[in-house]
Amino acid sequence: LGETQRTWLFDGLRAQGGTGWNVLANQVAFAPFYRVEQGARRFSVDAWDGYPLERQSVLDFLGENGLRNMVVITGDAHVSSVRNVPPSFEARDGIPVATEFIGTSISSDGNPDPRRTRLRDDPLNPQFIWQNNERGYVRVDLEPGSWTTEFRRQFDVHQTGVAATPIARFVVEHGNPGAIGPESVVSPV
Repeated sequence: LGETQRTWLFDGLRAQGGTGWNVLANQVAFAPFYRVEQGARRFSVDAWDGYPLERQSVLDFLGENGLRNMVVITGDAHVSSVRNVPPSFEARDGIPVATEFIGTSISSDGNPDPRRTRLRDDPLNPQFIWQNNERGYVRVDLEPGSWTTEFRRQFDVHQTGVAATPIARFVVEHGNPGAIGPESVVSPV
């Protein structure tokens, strides 16, 4: 973020305050992703992990202004994912300050092989709630008191005329960041 863009973002978030939903839409993962390869910590510069000070300035702003109604929506990951955004990289298991929903592509990379669903199984990344590598899209039902995200899969991207089916649903309550759920999980076949 440059100074102009950061000011624009913070002014917009401050103007909305705590009365409605604040949404940060972007194309790269916002929640931290901790990984170690060959004994060294690795991070992607094609995500907010590559810009930790900028991400921390956003997280600090949310905390300082009591904005507990932030949802981050992200694309361009070729997976569907739900992540509770912690207050800092060091506190990955801390109380969430936002919730991130990452939508997959509808058809890019074709049908995954093997199909995988992960549910709260990464001890290095306790902020990762759910992840699925199938193709599909995301639906959102938005109410003043709750945000419901439903992930839908397109089982075979080469078939036409086949409806996408729900695979998992998560809820965020207004003023209580962090995903509740999944309400249902369909295992890959």
